[in-house]
This record gives sequence, structure tokens and C-alpha cells, in this order.
Amino acid sequence: MLLSVVTINFNNKSGLIKTVNSILNQNNKDFEWVFVDGNSTDGSYEYVKELIDNSFFKCKVRMISESDKGIYDAMNKGIHLSAGKYVLFLNSGDFLYGKQTLGEISKQLNFGYDLVCGSIRYESTFRRVLNLQNISFQSLKEKGFLHPATIIKKELFDKIGIYNDQFRICGDLEWFYRLLLDGELNIYFTKKTITVYNLDGISYKNYQVRMKEREQIFAKNEIGYYAQVKEDKGLLLRFLMHLWNRISGIYYYFSDRFYFHFIYKG
Repeated sequence: MLLSVVTINFNNKSGLIKTVNSILNQNNKDFEWVFVDGNSTDGSYEYVKELIDNSFFKCKVRMISESDKGIYDAMNKGIHLSAGKYVLFLNSGDFLYGKQTLGEISKQLNFGYDLVCGSIRYESTFRRVLNLQNISFQSLKEKGFLHPATIIKKELFDKIGIYNDQFRICGDLEWFYRLLLDGELNIYFTKKTITVYNLDGISYKNYQVRMKEREQIFAKNEIGYYAQVKEDKGLLLRFLMHLWNRISGIYYYFSDRFYFHFIYKG
């Protein structure tokens, strides 16, 4: 199996229906869908089970429903359940952009890339498309990365570990920091939109938690980040880099707040 699409869900049946419909509508069926439910009480699990019992899925399906410790504990369960060489996290409420999405992107998985990075589209009237052009320590700090549109080689989780489930929102960011510190990556970038991203999720509703976790990750990884700078750069440059990182983090925090409250919420 080349690709596993992992969906985590907790009491979000309405969002799950959109996610599942995009899975069912894929023209390419050569992938598996891994559904990780957190013991939902809104009929989410029963909805998926009924579809399976009535043979709606043409792809292989693996599923589990049990309590978890949060987003990243659920994602880690999805990693362990998946059999594909690559993993795409398509969380409940998000959905694949078109019927050809997995078929088109799967062609690149045969070349052995560590990551295949595409674009997302916000599910809102503003419908902004974000294209990821590079992944570096600075781009992670300034812009983050498009986790819902990043297909990850599964063996990377064996190499550097799974997500840290102590984080509520930014565990994927912390994992990418560890990945960059581990060494050079073979990455394929495409402008193709992979995922339509729902802005009603926890990441956009919990700004204070998000900011606190980002600062925690940045502080923890500064030693690793500065290790990339040659020793002869000097103390002044290190201080300036530290100051710039703090300023840029604050800027993107407030720009996100402006977008969510004044544009998305309208």
C-alpha cells in the first residue's frame, strides 16, 4: 500500500460527512482510509460503520473508536494503524480538493520523496490559496507549514519519533522542527491544491494556547536552530536572530487574529 489517508474525529459528524464524501468521490481507489474516532457520542462512528457495512468504500478502510488524550495522541494511533508507505492527515471537517487529487499526487510518491508538499484552500468566502515554497527553520517560525497538505513518508516517524501528544495545537510544528534538525530532506513541492481546510477547528479558536505552544517550541529548539549558524557568526548576530524570531512570531500571531475575526468571520 502506497498511501494512507488518516482522519481523526471527535463529535464532529457534520464535518466528518464532508471529509468522507471527498474520500468516496476519489477516482483513484489505490489507497487506504484510516479513521480514528475518539469515542464520539454524536453518531460519527455509527455513520462510518454503516457506510462500510453497505460497501460504499471502494478503498481499504481501517477504523478504531476509543478515548484518546487529544489531537496528537489520535494522530499517533492513525500512524500505528496505517499500512501505507506515506501518510496524509485529513482531519474531520477538511476535505480533498477534487476527485483527481489523490490520483494526481500519488504519482509523485513513486520517486521516494521524504515529503510531498502541496497547497490548501480555506473553506470560506475569502478562499485564499497558500502555496508552500520551502521548509526551513525561518519559514516554520514565520509561516508555519501546511500540515493538511503535506504527505509524509511513514518511515520518518520511525526515524525521529511520533508526535508529542503533550501539545494541544502545535505538535505538528514541533515534529517538523525535529525533522529539520535531523538532517537534509528530499522534498517535492507542488502548487496543486490538495486539501480544503476548515477554519472552525481548534487551531484557529485557541489563539492563546497556540501562541504559548509556539513560543515553547521556538525556545526549546533555539539551541538546535543556532547550531546551524557557524560559531564565527558571533554573539551580536545570534542576539539579532533571537530578536527577529520573537518579533516575527508576534507579527504572525496578530495577522492571524486579524484574518480570522475581520475577514473570515466577516
